[in-house]
Amino acid sequence: MSNVLGQVVIFKAPTDSDKEQKDAYREVLSSGGFDVINVPVLDFEFINLEVLSVKLNQPEDYSGIIFSSPRCVKACELACDNRTDSQVVPEKWKRCQNFAVGETTAKTAEEVGFQVSGKEAGNANALADVITKGDFDKPFLYPIGSLTNDNFRLKLKESNIDVEDIVVYKTKPYPNLEDIVTKLLDRLVQPVYFLYFSPSGVKFTIPILRGKNFNEDSVKVSMMLILDHIPWKS
Repeated sequence: MSNVLGQVVIFKAPTDSDKEQKDAYREVLSSGGFDVINVPVLDFEFINLEVLSVKLNQPEDYSGIIFSSPRCVKACELACDNRTDSQVVPEKWKRCQNFAVGETTAKTAEEVGFQVSGKEAGNANALADVITKGDFDKPFLYPIGSLTNDNFRLKLKESNIDVEDIVVYKTKPYPNLEDIVTKLLDRLVQPVYFLYFSPSGVKFTIPILRGKNFNEDSVKVSMMLILDHIPWKS
């Protein structure tokens, strides 16, 4: 550890892309001289797929689909897999105007067979600005997670654009998270930096850390884009 600048603990949900290619954050931090530890903090359970399957077969009722994350795309893919015409479903939606938040979500949707726009927006707020420039007389199908807030939907509603949301996955702690965090504490060497990617990651790990009497002043905490959600000192 003598030549290492410090340890960075990445609290992040594991994804399929992590298995297929090197984690970009880990690669950059490691090349910069940090010892990087990945902690899988979140797990997900897909729900309401039968209801989603029915809605996916009714593109004529919607202006399009809004994909907010790769996980929402995965839910649609699973819902399609339950149908005998699973390959046909994305084709039906090509007559609609579909949108995706960010390049990763767009790429995932395109791999499933959906045509999407708006990936250049980068985030939900910017995508809402793109969508509100259009003229839509039908609602958008909007598959979401159980912890999705209303900001995006309300912004569209202000421009008289309706969305029909359906919760397609629940967020929960990663299995054996407490054991993983306990073993992590034995590996930490100062200085330590915690990097979070979601409020849920904070919610599920901080009670464990406090229960282990972890010295909160000994670590620097950062959060990707959502620093204001960290209740570290509360």
